[in-house]
Amino acid sequence: MRRRPAFRWLVPLTAAALAVSGSTVIATGAAAAGDCPTNGGFEQVGDPIPDWTQTYGSTPSFRAVDTTAAEGDHSVEMTDTSTTDPAGLESARFPVTADRAYTLVAQINRTTGSPGLYLLFFDAAGTQVGKSEKFFQTTAGSWQPAALTATAPAGAASASVLLYSSGYAQTTAYVDDVRVAPAAYRETDLGEPIRKVGIYAAAFGRLPNGHQVAYLPLNGSPAAFEVVDLATNTLVGDFTLPGSSGSWAIVTGLDGAAYIGSWSDGHLFRYRPGDDAVTDLGRPVASENWIWRLTVGDDGVIYGGTYPDGKVFSFDPATGKSRDYGQVSTDSQNARSIAYEDGTIYVGLGSVTAHLFAIDASSGTKTEIPLPEQYRSEGYVYDLDARDGYLFARLTNSSHLLVYDLAAKAWIADLGATKGLQVSEPSRDHRVYYVTSDGRLKAFGLRSHQVSDTGRTISSSSRGFAWLHVSGAEFPDLTLAMADIYGKVWLYNPDTGAQRVVDTPVRGQPIHLRSVGTGPDGRVYTSGAQSGGLAAVDPAAGATEAYPEGVVGQVEGMTSANGRLYFGVYPHAQLFAFDPARPFAAGTNPAPLGSTADAGQDRPVAWTSVGDTVVMGSVPDYGTLGGALSVIGTDGALTTRRNIVPDQSITALSSSDGVVIGGTSVYGGLGKAPTQTDGKLFLYDPASGQVTWQGVPLPGERAVTALAVAPDGHVFGATAGKVFEFDPATRTVLRTAELAPYDWSDGTSVWTSAELRFGADGALYANILGTLRRLDPATLTGPVVATNIEHFTVAGDGDIVAIRGTHLIRITPQSP
Repeated sequence: MRRRPAFRWLVPLTAAALAVSGSTVIATGAAAAGDCPTNGGFEQVGDPIPDWTQTYGSTPSFRAVDTTAAEGDHSVEMTDTSTTDPAGLESARFPVTADRAYTLVAQINRTTGSPGLYLLFFDAAGTQVGKSEKFFQTTAGSWQPAALTATAPAGAASASVLLYSSGYAQTTAYVDDVRVAPAAYRETDLGEPIRKVGIYAAAFGRLPNGHQVAYLPLNGSPAAFEVVDLATNTLVGDFTLPGSSGSWAIVTGLDGAAYIGSWSDGHLFRYRPGDDAVTDLGRPVASENWIWRLTVGDDGVIYGGTYPDGKVFSFDPATGKSRDYGQVSTDSQNARSIAYEDGTIYVGLGSVTAHLFAIDASSGTKTEIPLPEQYRSEGYVYDLDARDGYLFARLTNSSHLLVYDLAAKAWIADLGATKGLQVSEPSRDHRVYYVTSDGRLKAFGLRSHQVSDTGRTISSSSRGFAWLHVSGAEFPDLTLAMADIYGKVWLYNPDTGAQRVVDTPVRGQPIHLRSVGTGPDGRVYTSGAQSGGLAAVDPAAGATEAYPEGVVGQVEGMTSANGRLYFGVYPHAQLFAFDPARPFAAGTNPAPLGSTADAGQDRPVAWTSVGDTVVMGSVPDYGTLGGALSVIGTDGALTTRRNIVPDQSITALSSSDGVVIGGTSVYGGLGKAPTQTDGKLFLYDPASGQVTWQGVPLPGERAVTALAVAPDGHVFGATAGKVFEFDPATRTVLRTAELAPYDWSDGTSVWTSAELRFGADGALYANILGTLRRLDPATLTGPVVATNIEHFTVAGDGDIVAIRGTHLIRITPQSP
């Protein structure tokens, strides 16, 4: 272990010296206090930079420069031009105390990429015992503060700061004024409350010993890839997919390897049967961070569709080279499904309007295949399979499965509503199997064009089909195998009618948390992204109750009223009420309250209550504008009104004196450009069902995403980077504070960028773009509470509980 220069511990930063919002730290007038770490301002220059060492990267990537600086005369320039090799500059170590929280702040002037800050913790022997990190995409071309807070783990005796650029990104930035000090608040990790098996795509293959295997990518943080030997039902491969959160895309290549496309980093991975590792093949299209689906051509080339530019790409395993076919349609962000047959790539698109295109794999020429007229208002061609001269296309929102004859160039069948995500390869008697929306396993004859019912029911959708040889007299010849979202493999033999379900040994992964709220019992409730789930945590006791899988989907927002926890689930804006005093029971508790999908709604993000009445605000479906306000009456009746603020989503709700106060966003469902320019406030009278007033609180701010009502009736609101105080009586904004710069021109949809809640101490807690501050309502200023969080709530005991990735964090004041 390299020896580090001695460290001088000077006066720590006080809580009052820091004001943090989003990824921003703003000095309130106090001078930089101390040298933590030594030469944190880079005023001591040299090669190497005194008290700093490049510990990552094979070429020099850091140098002290005098061309720009946040303070003093110098800063450090970070130049990482590699997409495979990380770059890191590490400070000399300095002493820390175990179980104390520390805040790292720095000034960043970013040009490209996402520069990262790390706090690394070491024990007395110099062994690393913990780390915390955050990456920043500050507005390019200007100096802006950045911060993260971390608690020194048990056994920690020293720490260092690491300035870092990952191996996946190219980064150019300047960093200056790096400081570390004890934080005003300490954090307690409440663990990872939701661990689930979530499989969105599956494939099958064969090991070198001849055993058939299931390839199962698992959503999580990080995503995992499991290989199950179906002959022994044992796990023979258990790998992580670095940098990925999950996969909708997997295919078995002609070379026998499994190819996995990931989100949210858009990488392609390969697993060769029998290997002890998964190979990261990199990002096939630099602009894309989501690979939706994969298919394989008759020449062994892998083809995929992407988001956010709706592109198609190919990867040739023989040469290792990728080809970008470009965006398929200018009105489609998602190349959602893909298939291949006889030299042609077929791609299903969507977001605003569903499209189906054929692309010549050699020339790249694109030709649209018109959908039947009655289906041209669908949002997506969500699933697509090519089977012996026929395309099977499942459209959403109807979920109808259509059959297209490639030779006749005609749509020949509508198989009704089905479950995705795949139909089977043809059987030996030329039938393709699929699962209907009511769970029936049916078959479509490619020659007869007739549908037959197997008489078998499958409770889940297909994540991947294959024809396998299965042992046992009841499974002669070939048996149809299907993997589901929970990691089970369903077996059905067409000759004998035998059916079996194999519960594979895949293990649940920690799920990135999506929402958090306080229940009527004082416990904190949380749900996961994509895979959903529901768990309750007692922050004081640290006890977690995880409810059964497969019942609650991705919760977008929640509130407590009438002794129940009300929440809304994406997609289709499904609404529920859960009584914690009664046993959890699928179908009855949580009790379904209905859906607002018929009103074109998708994400139920905003919640409040007025007396016994519960009110919800929502974001509309993909490719549409116009959110809705839904009212749940005391009798459970659901009333929904769309477009009460034309072409705007309802993204924030609160209430005072029997009146609902709402905030809106100009952004609707993904894929649809806004028609409005300013987010609004509105007042709604539940008694009359009327909007009594609406107006623009802050011109130029496109969304109001948080509201909180003070005891005096004044309303505090937040946009992406600003907080304001509003008087409902005079309908005027009294004051405004910019807590973080935000560039509204970047095109990102903003629905839930901020949160505001009053604490038991009377302070206004504001989470702005991932950083929590404790604000004085009279001045809208205040110190750092926590950084790198996504959502938070005030628990029944008054403590703050926040989401950080897959973890819940309890935040309490820290003694000096």
